[in-house]
Amino acid sequence: MYGDMMFSDNEVFGIEKAKEEIKSLIRGRQLLWNGITRNVVFAGGFFTAALQLNKFKDIDIFILNNDVSVYNDLTQGFVRQSMAGPDTMRVTDDPTGQKEWSRSEIMRYKHNPNILDVINNNVTKAQYILTKHKTREDLLNSFDFKHCKVSYVPKNDTLFINRETYDCIKNKVLTLNGPTMWEKVQKWRSDKFLKQGWVLEADYKKSQKRTYTDILRESYDEMKEAIAAKHIAVDPFVAQTLNDILAKSK
Repeated sequence: MYGDMMFSDNEVFGIEKAKEEIKSLIRGRQLLWNGITRNVVFAGGFFTAALQLNKFKDIDIFILNNDVSVYNDLTQGFVRQSMAGPDTMRVTDDPTGQKEWSRSEIMRYKHNPNILDVINNNVTKAQYILTKHKTREDLLNSFDFKHCKVSYVPKNDTLFINRETYDCIKNKVLTLNGPTMWEKVQKWRSDKFLKQGWVLEADYKKSQKRTYTDILRESYDEMKEAIAAKHIAVDPFVAQTLNDILAKSK
């Protein structure tokens, strides 16, 4: 929820638009078979793309509490159909011959023992992720970066986002979701974001830092411009004092 997070009207509009986009996709692409919402949480990169007004790559749908029944239903029984091996897939009537269901390359999730299985629908771009996580909060705390922590719970039609997560997304700041998270971050993940123009949190803070001298110099320059525009002479003592301060600060 975000009603008490001090978002501007424009920001709320963008957040609501992202919420309506995921709801539209749920309906249009039938992402939740038979309206199933038990233990279902949408989270991850979809919301980052939506808030940055970019195209999304896939839609991460997490199933909590190792709810295999819901997982099987949402993946149309792919788990049962593919027991012969991970390469078994059901082919759709898609004229391109695209295979609809496939098991994800689970190795990329091996750093997280709470991820049990991942099945992709290559037509709808939905990625169904079976987890041991008990709650939405537990799930989000396992994520590597804070910008990934936007989530939507279809059961009660609620989108969750806070100020920090929103700012990370809008400013493309790569902020760790915890002080020890670097130990868990896989290099391909951080490299992917850095290549897309994201910046590390420390570098961002450094670029945003404005010292007292910076502010003084800007004020002095503005004062000179204003005085010059009005053809008023600057008091020599004031000008010399400011120049001395700025010279010492270099």
